[in-house]
Amino acid sequence: MSELEAGQTVRLRRSPHAGEIGTLTKLHLGLSSLPSGLRAPAGDVKLENGEQILVPLVNLEIVG
Repeated sequence: MSELEAGQTVRLRRSPHAGEIGTLTKLHLGLSSLPSGLRAPAGDVKLENGEQILVPLVNLEIVG
């Protein structure tokens, strides 16, 4: 299994962005507070439409 790194192309695995492709722009250190209220390792992803979102790392799949 490959390790996630900034600059990689990723596919999102879970709703509401399931199947979308983007670029991992930043890995956050430690745990991040997510909109759901949970805390988890996360990173910033810039989607192909230009939207920037915070995503739990477990919900990312490396595609390139």
